Amino acid sequence: NAAGGIDVDAGTGGITLDTTDGGAISIDAIGAPSNLSLASTAAADDLTISVTGATDSSLVLSSTGTSAADAISITTTAGGLDVNVNQNRTLDVGGNNTDTVVGNSNVTVNGATGYTLDVAKNINIDSDKDAANAIVLNASNAAGGIDVDAGTGGITLDTTDGGAISIDAIGAPSNLSLA
Repeated sequence: NAAGGIDVDAGTGGITLDTTDGGAISIDAIGAPSNLSLASTAAADDLTISVTGATDSSLVLSSTGTSAADAISITTTAGGLDVNVNQNRTLDVGGNNTDTVVGNSNVTVNGATGYTLDVAKNINIDSDKDAANAIVLNASNAAGGIDVDAGTGGITLDTTDGGAISIDAIGAPSNLSLA
């Protein structure tokens, strides 16, 4: 019957689907919204989707959907999101990318070569904080420094009316020169 279906209900013993080595399981739906969900009733009622075994295997979440907004959507309505990667991480984004952080955000990079931000267009750093330290660049190591290089576009430092510029050096020969 084309309109027929199968309804499987189980008690507290649950449902187990197992195969022997080499046996696959395929669950496919066509032309209708579908889901795999867990209605949690207590703490630690976790839903785990995993690939086990120390082999060169992958867990693949894939969508050929054409929605520019959410072809794949990860949503937490009350909790957080924790992403832990033991090896390399690659994030390739086509189209536009918007990251909005409402709470506090910290980025800590402890790799041997530091962090490189390399873009093909502008970088705009904008802070709306009403304070003298709205943007801070800090080379915190005692021997650290800050190197600013520019091409023929030069470097412009501007303030609004009443904004001062202070360049101070302590205990080392300094210069402002024109070659």
